[in-house]
Amino acid sequence: MKNYTEMVGKQVKDMYGSTMGKVVGVVTDIDGSVQFVGINGYDGVREVSYEQIVVQSDFVVYIPKWRLDSQKLIREKSLILKRLRSLMAIIEDNDGYEQDAEAAHFKYKTKLQMLSTTQEEVSATLLARLEELEGQSKMLKLLSFDAKVQFKSDELSERSFDAVKIQTGTLVEHIASETAEIADMQRRFEDLDMEVAQALEPAKAPQKQSTAKYAEPEPESKEYVQPSPHKPHLEHSANAYLSAPEGPLPKHDGAYMPTEAEIEDKLPMVPTDIAPVGKEKVAESVEPEPVKTQKSDWLSRMESQ
Repeated sequence: MKNYTEMVGKQVKDMYGSTMGKVVGVVTDIDGSVQFVGINGYDGVREVSYEQIVVQSDFVVYIPKWRLDSQKLIREKSLILKRLRSLMAIIEDNDGYEQDAEAAHFKYKTKLQMLSTTQEEVSATLLARLEELEGQSKMLKLLSFDAKVQFKSDELSERSFDAVKIQTGTLVEHIASETAEIADMQRRFEDLDMEVAQALEPAKAPQKQSTAKYAEPEPESKEYVQPSPHKPHLEHSANAYLSAPEGPLPKHDGAYMPTEAEIEDKLPMVPTDIAPVGKEKVAESVEPEPVKTQKSDWLSRMESQ
């Protein structure tokens, strides 16, 4: 059996370096294991669970209970989450295990619900500790400021003022370190809650894409050139007229349109160097004048093309 009396009389510090007092004794169980450690500090003697004590060569380190509870909760919840994900992966790979895995899934889910109750208690402890630390920080700042006032009014020596600054400054740093660690624990709780919610959420089937949105795209339409209200739209190639339907062409806003027979009589042979329709820019159409016995301006332009 290990002799635990070696810790008696040693100085006790917390994890952040603040002095708490000295060990004055231990309480052991019937098998000789240590249950509690008595620490004499500024607020008197108090019992501390042995699991919160780490014995070093020169002093004893005190671990806050909120830290032990938080670490235990995170460790258990992370392990259950890991097993739950593995279980779901097995079910997805082989549907034959679905019934066998149902009992295990229920057990893990029940355990997570129990841990949720524990997490609420631990979270409440963290909030209470933050309030304590905030009160201590305000007190230390007040002590430092009051010492500065006393020093300026020659009520406190420079040596004493420097000692106050060092002591209060060191304790403020310790409080800041503990506050940051509590905030980190709270963030880890939130991250685990999100991961658990995602693991317990049933897998959603992929949404079908909208038929209208992903239908085969329509062929790109060609740009339509709106004809002028007073100038009929005429193709620059004579082939367009030769392939026109029989009978007189429709009138457009009262403008005269020649018949196919008139076009065939008056048009010369189609030049072979005429470019296909669409290869060149369409010539601007002009309103034709009534057909006369002699060549009209419209026919002259057609011949010159």
